[in-house]
Amino acid sequence: MRLLTALLLLSSLLFSEEVLRNLSVDEALKIVKKDNLEIKAAGFEEQMQKFSVKEVEGKNYGKLDFSVLGLYTNNPLTSFGMKLSAREATFRDLGFSDFLSGVGNAMQMSEGDFGKFSQIMGNPQVQASFLDKKPTDLNEPDDGDYYQTKLTYQIPLYTGGMLTEYKNVMQKMYELSKVDKRKLLLQKEFEVRKSFSDLSLLLFFHDHLMIIDKNMAQLEKTVETMIKEGYAKKIDLLEVNAKRANVKRMINQTKANEDLVKHFLTFLLNKRVESIKRIKLEAVMPTISSNDIVKKNLDIKKAEMGLAITEHMIKLKNAPYMPMVGAFGEYSFTDDGYDLGEIGDHDSYTLGMQVSWNIFNGGSDKSALEKAKVHNLKLKTQVKLAKKGIALKVDKIKTEIDNFDYKIQSLKEELKLSKAIYDNYLGRYKEKLVSINDVIIKQSLHIENLLKLQQAINARNAKIYEYMILADEELQ
Repeated sequence: MRLLTALLLLSSLLFSEEVLRNLSVDEALKIVKKDNLEIKAAGFEEQMQKFSVKEVEGKNYGKLDFSVLGLYTNNPLTSFGMKLSAREATFRDLGFSDFLSGVGNAMQMSEGDFGKFSQIMGNPQVQASFLDKKPTDLNEPDDGDYYQTKLTYQIPLYTGGMLTEYKNVMQKMYELSKVDKRKLLLQKEFEVRKSFSDLSLLLFFHDHLMIIDKNMAQLEKTVETMIKEGYAKKIDLLEVNAKRANVKRMINQTKANEDLVKHFLTFLLNKRVESIKRIKLEAVMPTISSNDIVKKNLDIKKAEMGLAITEHMIKLKNAPYMPMVGAFGEYSFTDDGYDLGEIGDHDSYTLGMQVSWNIFNGGSDKSALEKAKVHNLKLKTQVKLAKKGIALKVDKIKTEIDNFDYKIQSLKEELKLSKAIYDNYLGRYKEKLVSINDVIIKQSLHIENLLKLQQAINARNAKIYEYMILADEELQ
């Protein structure tokens, strides 16, 4: 029983889910690169595109086929063809036994007289009987086994640039898959950084709520004392109790939001996250210029790669106007069995070349070429539009970040003021100069300013991380 318990405990330890505690953002970014399932899937897509390039490249080297055909037949055409391929065909196979039989009959009828023999053979009726005779050996061969082994090599010599351009297209698709993976990686880094930022802000807010709850507890005691001394009413205590219950509700809600962010981090990292190391509440604004962002932006790179693909497609659509040239070689041997020692007696080879050139197909090739050219013009316009759009988006985000900077600075001052006002009103309440309701209103204003500051910092961080994604920069 103890052994079984020990084995169960050992197996639970071996197969238990990995738990991350006190996780730093740098550690999380390393893990997401290595273990995120979406990034892994993107890596597989990249590998597939790489093999697609090699697949097209391999077609330049032709193909070598090995085939074995085994037959058991009495089909006249097949039987004679197989014997001929094996170099074993005889006059008997052509039906000469029937012909010789007719000639022998004619000789007997001539009784050795050559002139009479010539006269018999010159008779149209005799000639017709010879020519109309169905050769038994040729038309009704015996059943037989036949085996034919072939080794065939085919290679394209000239395709009008089709294979070259097709390879170029697949190479661009491979490069495009790498850009897609890079973009996904930046997105996942953004989500990790944003999660750490959200969680740090929630913990910051939670800490302040805990301080407020502690102060509310002290205020409750103060009110209770003042009620005993006759300086306060029971309604004052009820107001404080209600306000403290509201604070506790906010604490629980904040804790639930913390758990939600941890669940999302667990999903991103493919490992359970229990706790993190806090990061700076306000992300650092990068110094990269708008022009550099436009040059490095991944969406623009994708658009430019799409444009390059259309240029290769134009060349690809030109290929049907060119001749197609190919060569092949074939080595085979045929026999009624597999005697490798007799291969040299029954083998053969064939070398050949084929040229094909489409002269007319109703204008389909021309239409396809013109369509590719128009698509290229469309992509050129879209690349220009993408550059202008990214530049506009960058300027918009920078403006929004500047506005958030001013707003955050203002909210910090408001937070200091609301805290000072609350402390002042709390002191005045103890001196019976204001009501408890006035104190609670000022405290509510302080909490509201604290929440506004958290939301403003959160929104500013999101914009900075979005700015970094546009710039194709690692998040700092």
